[in-house]
Amino acid sequence: LAPGFRDPRAIEGYGAKGHAAIGAQIARMHPADKARKRLEHKFLGRSLPMTLDETGRIVLSPALRERFGLAASAHFVGVGESFQIWSPDAYAAFEAELWDDEDDGDALASMPWPAAQDGGGA
Repeated sequence: LAPGFRDPRAIEGYGAKGHAAIGAQIARMHPADKARKRLEHKFLGRSLPMTLDETGRIVLSPALRERFGLAASAHFVGVGESFQIWSPDAYAAFEAELWDDEDDGDALASMPWPAAQDGGGA
């Protein structure tokens, strides 16, 4: 778990391979790079091993639950190769921020699609 890594309001979670992959990317940066130092401390220095209970659920310490406002419930969001744990209120605010800008209505419009080789559609 990397508390507050991508957003200070959420706990970011990675599998062992994903965590190691990010660590390897950081290690390839120049040792004096300020961004490397920030990532070393923000990601590697704050990461905590995941603890699972007997049913396979993630166990969060009381300190983490308090810091991120996780009382009776939590909002679990899969985001690519990681996941995030939010308080329901913080996630609602985050989601409102995502849609605050004018929306063209097509969520796929900004994706980098390769040019069609055969001239056909999907």
